[in-house]
Amino acid sequence: MNLATRLITLLAISMLMVGCGSSSTASTSSNSSEDKHITSVSACSLVTASEASTVAGSTLTDLTASLPQQVPGFCFYGAQDSSAGVVVYAQIYADRATADQVTAAEFSAALQAQLGNGATSAKEVKGIGDRAFEFNSNGNAGEGLVIIVFKYNVIFMIAVDPSSNPGAIESLAKTAVGRIK
Repeated sequence: MNLATRLITLLAISMLMVGCGSSSTASTSSNSSEDKHITSVSACSLVTASEASTVAGSTLTDLTASLPQQVPGFCFYGAQDSSAGVVVYAQIYADRATADQVTAAEFSAALQAQLGNGATSAKEVKGIGDRAFEFNSNGNAGEGLVIIVFKYNVIFMIAVDPSSNPGAIESLAKTAVGRIK
């Protein structure tokens, strides 16, 4: 399975896990500073092609529009030779309580079902969003990392293949959280 297909499959799994929400590609609005309600977010605005390239260690371009099927809330940066890729997926929920019902165990089970022994259980990462969980995976391009971040009523995923540097994906996730306003 090539890198784009593998990452799209990972996206499909994530969509199954977070299918109750809605995604969008416009800007955001809020209620209060404590419990903002996000009305829309663009996955490609959470992570830029330059940032994706840095974390993947390869020059990546936005290939989202060239994919055979367009998926709302989805952004794909890939290398021309399919040696590296970054998937960003953002899902908006009606409210924080609904988003909080999604668990890391559900993501972990879905990733393990798709990636077999190449996926590990979730590791909670402190200091990113309201909560965040990181997974390792092994794919065609090598070791990869996936981080799932919960912020307000938004859940987003960043999958990097290859990457074995948790600090880089965690830093990227922190930057993405700062763009949710």
